[in-house]
Amino acid sequence: MTAAALLLCAPAQAQAPACPNAEQTFANGASQAVMRHAVVCLINRERTQRGLAPLAAQRNLTAAAKRHARYLVKKRKYHHGN
Repeated sequence: MTAAALLLCAPAQAQAPACPNAEQTFANGASQAVMRHAVVCLINRERTQRGLAPLAAQRNLTAAAKRHARYLVKKRKYHHGN
């Protein structure tokens, strides 16, 4: 989901402060770290507007997700479809 798509889901309330780099994309040169921080910020903004606690990155889960993604690519199972 892109940063723009997340913004379209905002409820009809006062907008929370903007997330830094939310308008950035890989196409205009944003790094993975910049994109990751922007997406987490946007998700947490939506969560707090709905009265939910913000999410925090967990190093062990991030490492497991990266390992799994590399495995899927290596085995040519990384696709969006059936």
